[in-house]
Amino acid sequence: MTRSPAVPASLPTPLPFVGHTPAFARDPLSFLDRLAATERRVVFFDLGGSTALLTRPEDVHFTLQETGRLFSKGYQRGFAMPLVFGSGLVTSEGDFWRRQRKLIQPAFHAVHVASYAETMVTLTCELLGTWRSGETRDVNADMTLLTQRIVVATMFGASLHEDERRLADALGTIERGIILDSFSWRAVVPPHLPAPGRRALSRAVEHVEEVLAWIVARRRALSEERADLLGLLMAARDEDGQPMSDAQLRDEIMTLYIAGHETTAHTLSWALWLLGRHPQELGALREELDGVLGDRAPTFADLPKLPRLDAVVKETLRLYPPAWIFNRQLDADVTFGEDAVAKGTQIMISPWVLHRSDATFDAPLDFRPARWHDGLERRLPKGAYIPFGGGPRICIGNAFATMEAALVLALIVRAWNVEVPRVAVPTPSITLHPKGGLPSRVSRR
Repeated sequence: MTRSPAVPASLPTPLPFVGHTPAFARDPLSFLDRLAATERRVVFFDLGGSTALLTRPEDVHFTLQETGRLFSKGYQRGFAMPLVFGSGLVTSEGDFWRRQRKLIQPAFHAVHVASYAETMVTLTCELLGTWRSGETRDVNADMTLLTQRIVVATMFGASLHEDERRLADALGTIERGIILDSFSWRAVVPPHLPAPGRRALSRAVEHVEEVLAWIVARRRALSEERADLLGLLMAARDEDGQPMSDAQLRDEIMTLYIAGHETTAHTLSWALWLLGRHPQELGALREELDGVLGDRAPTFADLPKLPRLDAVVKETLRLYPPAWIFNRQLDADVTFGEDAVAKGTQIMISPWVLHRSDATFDAPLDFRPARWHDGLERRLPKGAYIPFGGGPRICIGNAFATMEAALVLALIVRAWNVEVPRVAVPTPSITLHPKGGLPSRVSRR
């Protein structure tokens, strides 16, 4: 096997025990850009252990396809991920993951996803009904609140208006806790030892657990079956006729609740910011929406007739992928081209890097939705555009998320002007969100 190349000399000198972790934590996106600028196929660095960033789409595709064989997710290690997600779809591995995926998959079949569209539209209209022309709102906070309501209503058949602010605070604590326990010096503190912030993270998880337990208890008290996600999960049976245990039901609904709203909220925020900074693109999108919809609200059946809307969502996911980085654990020695990567290495995959590569995209930093109009997605190398990951572990809710983003964006753009700030700084946490929110002046169109 070819010898692994050394850490690039352009990186700062790694520190004892923590390696490049402090430099990465200070500005993760700039650090990733520095790694990509080395133009190496595999870039080695140190996050308290051997780590390698893949920069070629073909290597990323191979890694994602081989997850479960040569690679594992490895998310059961550490403190935060097991605490938050338990053995849910994000963290579980092997046969257990395959069993759970099979049980949950029916809830995301096309017929069920399409049935959620009306609820998404209704809740969006309710939120927009609270907007007042001329006021300034934190649009990112509004989108987070809205997508939280949508996931609770569509997946759990519930409403949590009286508790949603506390939930939003708890989810913010969870998001910060996961990123700090993954990419700061806390990552090298063993899970059984205390570290600043871990107690607050535990309390936040307990609060979300209490709310979700109340939802499950209320559903059981109704003694009726419903076709939402929670109903399908509670009714699901494995090959032996056994239902999910209470612990596993908790892990899955916690996973789907947290993952089900945060990513779409930030995608919507970035789409509104990009359209606000590109009035010609906004005008073209409005022309399409007016021509197809007139004065009525969008439906699921309208989406195939709205290619500009689809292109805006795709281009937003390209420039600001919510899952800006994720990793795999290498379970065997692997060679990428001439670069050898040893078993046990953490493999980093960054849609932020891949989606902004000038080797794949023309003018990669420009917002150009039209690039998607002529079938670009089909022509791209596999592994080049992965807003929802890929391979057998591709996000189970990708169709749900893209439909939600399209419907909500259509409703806002048709009826409202959103004057966004000139600058929005992407801040990486679990997802990529605008620093300080997105304070914007809204006015009726």
